[in-house]
Amino acid sequence: MREGLGVALALRQELLERGPAQAAAIRPWLELGFLCDTAELSLASALFRTESRGAHFRKDFRITDDAAWKGSVFADSWDGVLDLSYAGLPEGRPCRMIPSFAPSRSGGRRC
Repeated sequence: MREGLGVALALRQELLERGPAQAAAIRPWLELGFLCDTAELSLASALFRTESRGAHFRKDFRITDDAAWKGSVFADSWDGVLDLSYAGLPEGRPCRMIPSFAPSRSGGRRC
């Protein structure tokens, strides 16, 4: 996963340095940048969560750890730096599929 994250970051940097080849290439250039963003978020989040859960299986962390990881991982970007945080589920309250929260740099968001 770390290698894949490095590849995504390097590709994004190369895209930024080169820019689109011509005006007609702006849309594919932007879309490839968005794919790099998605890859970075997916891989960084997977590395952040040190457990296996559902389709997210890690050879180095093979078990599901509800006590430590039953909740949500949030990602923010501040000045180009990815900031990951975790919020557990409130006691006695299941998480909704679409969380309602106010953005906060502290990571103190809850479902």
